[in-house]
Amino acid sequence: MQKLALRAWFQALVASLIAACGSTAFAQIFVTSNSSNNVLEFDAITGAFVSTFVPAGSGGLSSPQGIAFGPDGNLYVATSGGAILRYNGQTGAFIDTFVASAGSQAFATILFGRNGYLYVGDFGAQPPNTRIYDGTTGVFLGIFGSTAPLAGGPGVFGPDGNFYAGGGTARSV
Repeated sequence: MQKLALRAWFQALVASLIAACGSTAFAQIFVTSNSSNNVLEFDAITGAFVSTFVPAGSGGLSSPQGIAFGPDGNLYVATSGGAILRYNGQTGAFIDTFVASAGSQAFATILFGRNGYLYVGDFGAQPPNTRIYDGTTGVFLGIFGSTAPLAGGPGVFGPDGNFYAGGGTARSV
């Protein structure tokens, strides 16, 4: 019963977004599949499978985790091996390795901030932390939240513009 209610709520949300945007171009859901090492595309309204958007192995894709569309319209995929791969946001074609793996990193979730930075939850670090990269160049800028447990991912941006990490820490960005 809850599953049906959640699905109805989600479909209403998507329909509202489409109405607000005036387009069905945003009516897609992209999901990483760690077991098949690819990125799948689904219709957000019906839930129907659309395509394998990024095939297994494309650009070295293995153990995909979090995904985000960047301000440039491209798809960024974090891997548990500590790399972030960039794909064409329209075709799924591999572009480049945006952030190369650097040792013990195990990236899980990623989020682009309004400030142009890319926030990456690194669960390979002890303690887990959120790494910050330049969202245009991929240059490492520093670590945020190295003492906060980030069990739910790298965090979220609140309506006040602050970045909130899983440990309840806020930081203006």
